[in-house]
Amino acid sequence: MRKFTALALTFSLLLTLTACNNGENPPTHEETPVDTTISAISTKPPTTTTPTTTTTAVTTTEPPATTSVTTTATTQITTPQQKTTPKPQQTQPPPVGDWSFDSATGTLTVFTNKGTTSWRDGRNAATIEFGDVKRVVIQGGVTKIGESAFAYTAISSITIPDSVTEIGKWAFTQSALNSVTIGNGVKYIGIAAFANCGMSTLIMGSNVVTIDDGAFWDNSPLKSVTIPKSVTSVGETAFGACENLTIKCYKNSAGHKYAVSEDIPFVFA
Repeated sequence: MRKFTALALTFSLLLTLTACNNGENPPTHEETPVDTTISAISTKPPTTTTPTTTTTAVTTTEPPATTSVTTTATTQITTPQQKTTPKPQQTQPPPVGDWSFDSATGTLTVFTNKGTTSWRDGRNAATIEFGDVKRVVIQGGVTKIGESAFAYTAISSITIPDSVTEIGKWAFTQSALNSVTIGNGVKYIGIAAFANCGMSTLIMGSNVVTIDDGAFWDNSPLKSVTIPKSVTSVGETAFGACENLTIKCYKNSAGHKYAVSEDIPFVFA
């Protein structure tokens, strides 16, 4: 058996050599195209890459939707705060001296007790005539109106502030006063303080204690005055020559007793 096999192999080699000598290719196994096909398929590019990349770029570059709204809301809140910011108050400088006079309006303003009379001294007489003074403003720092302070002036009305406690004698005598309001701080009204003015309206403060002699003498237009309970003394002829006057007073008060003694009509307040 081994000999037979060896002979067979020998015979096969001889046939192969013979074929080579004749120009023929020796028999080989048949090649398959499997590897070529797989290589062709593997070289094709993927088709799904482009859509994925485009979608990602669009999403990334979109701006935030709430940026514009937030900026507008902040502006609307800031604007009214700027409009309502209070401005610092401007303070006027303190007055220079004891009084001032505005010749354009005829207004005399007094700032101190001294100022009520010092404007009348010889140094000012050449520039300010009594008739030039048409209005008097008494500032809150004044506590006493001096003697003959505004006598003979052309003022038609006066309001005496509560800071004043005393009105000196002849303070407004023979001025052009028509209306007088006396503040609640006044306690003393001096001799002939408002004599011969021709006033028709008089409002007296609630704390007056003393009305001195002739304080309101000869004011015939005056028809009514109330003498407060606080008054303890009314001088002689305090309201003398006031032919049209009726006094309003409280029963058994100093005003009541004065009206009876001077035979002036009265009614109880």
